[in-house]
Amino acid sequence: MEHLNEFISEVQRDHSDILERFQMVLSFNDESDREIVFRILLKNLTNHQEAEQEAFDSLRRYPDLGVPRHIVQEVLDNADHEEKKFDAVFERMKAFTATDPQWIEELLRLQEEVKAHFEQEEREVFPEFREIARAARKSDEVLKRYRLMRDVLETAA
Repeated sequence: MEHLNEFISEVQRDHSDILERFQMVLSFNDESDREIVFRILLKNLTNHQEAEQEAFDSLRRYPDLGVPRHIVQEVLDNADHEEKKFDAVFERMKAFTATDPQWIEELLRLQEEVKAHFEQEEREVFPEFREIARAARKSDEVLKRYRLMRDVLETAA
């Protein structure tokens, strides 16, 4: 149980760090500096998304979590739904550059969409994960997979 709660706490910290990086991007006046910091933000967000997906996938791999499988599947389906909604926002972010004429307006809009995604995930998905954590026997694996994937991706960057 504790491991799944640690996973949720780490993801929430990542959410906060990513939102702070948006503010960092906005703080630069020089276009080339903004572009560099924005690309770092995108890399951080990509690593976060991939590590989070790996953690969710680890729940799928364990048929006996000590929780009825249909409950776990419902939670994972909800998490997948949130991630799919976010994919369009993320694709727009990847196509975006600091030299675009509407740069600040678009960045602020993207920031709000990312923030809304994080808030919805924390409000709807995480409470469900906490319910699973109360009974799960393999919750340590979720945390390990998230940390491993995040570390591997950060090292590769």
